[in-house]
Amino acid sequence: MESPEIFDRILRKFQGNKSFSWDDVHNKDFYESISSDYFVVENHLNFLIGDGSIQEKLETPTMLCLSRKGWFIMTNPEIEGYETKELNRKKRESRERKTLIWAKWATIFAAISIVAWLIDQLITLKK
Repeated sequence: MESPEIFDRILRKFQGNKSFSWDDVHNKDFYESISSDYFVVENHLNFLIGDGSIQEKLETPTMLCLSRKGWFIMTNPEIEGYETKELNRKKRESRERKTLIWAKWATIFAAISIVAWLIDQLITLKK
């Protein structure tokens, strides 16, 4: 499973204004639907905390909830979701690659045309 998909699955866990303690996160019921490996989920959860999508409320016990950024992503997943951003990045890279290929061939064609024109001019001058 790709990281963007895991990020979005974790954020969906918080739908409905839910908060979870770290004990809840350690519970298999929390992470099983995201990934069978708890440490994968914990690493992605820590990334989301660092990214600002999830925030830690310093209470006893420490609670995890969506931040404003996380809420924005959750309400606009087709624009701001991690999977959508990754898909858009791949499409942009593909377009850039195709543009570079087109530009390379256009440059080669232009160079060949100029060389052919120069040779024609040289031949015309010698006559």
